[in-house]
Amino acid sequence: GAKWVMNDVMQAVKCVQNPVRGLFLRHYLLQAFRDKLPDTPEPMATAAAAPDAEAAADSKPAARVQETAESAMGNVKDSYEFILANFVEMNKLWVRIRHLPGDGKSREIRRRRERERNELKILVGTNLIRLSQLECVTSKIY
Repeated sequence: GAKWVMNDVMQAVKCVQNPVRGLFLRHYLLQAFRDKLPDTPEPMATAAAAPDAEAAADSKPAARVQETAESAMGNVKDSYEFILANFVEMNKLWVRIRHLPGDGKSREIRRRRERERNELKILVGTNLIRLSQLECVTSKIY
């Protein structure tokens, strides 16, 4: 399901060595998954919803099948964990840009690199925007 795909893609993009390329790849990944991230609420306990013990015992096998299908599809928890993990990795890449090898002794090159770095912080901030767009994130989760 969606949960497996998100984990697999996050592992795949960790292989990018260049921080600028990694930032753009992670930003593209976030844009590509924009409408595909699961935004369903987290499942509640099924035993608490059943009125009595007999009804709870009868509904357990069906609830397990439904719970397994829902967990494979993912929920809002999987989405915000995916976005936060992407945010953390993009922050690390953004910091690494400052320490790229090259002729950093020249003032003009340092200024240009710092200007480019400041422009790239917008890419990092898109994670926060996407996190705020998840409808099932409650105030308790925030």
